[in-house]
Amino acid sequence: MAPMQFLYFDWLSSDEVDEPVALAPRPAVTTWEKVYRFSVILPARREVLASRARAQVQLWSEYIATREHLDYMAFPRTAAFAEVVWGTRSPRFVSSRLARHAQRLAAMGVHFRPLDR
Repeated sequence: MAPMQFLYFDWLSSDEVDEPVALAPRPAVTTWEKVYRFSVILPARREVLASRARAQVQLWSEYIATREHLDYMAFPRTAAFAEVVWGTRSPRFVSSRLARHAQRLAAMGVHFRPLDR
């Protein structure tokens, strides 16, 4: 499962005018917060589908020419997605977890989109 409005990372990361080129124009925006709110399984179907539901993100690269642009489009949205599909998402800790993850990404030279932009 990869619903466009939540899991297409080739869409814009925000509504800001200085976002890099993306596959789809505004209003096609997928923020890390939107990814984090995504639910693979609707609560009413969780018991029936929990062992069978799968999700993936899409990041088509037609408009991505550099590693820096790829990093920007993928992170931190990929970290938010991982918490959703691994079942470790916790609204109380999202900002502190992603802030720590951003420090790791920076240490590795990943050109991620800042969390507070």
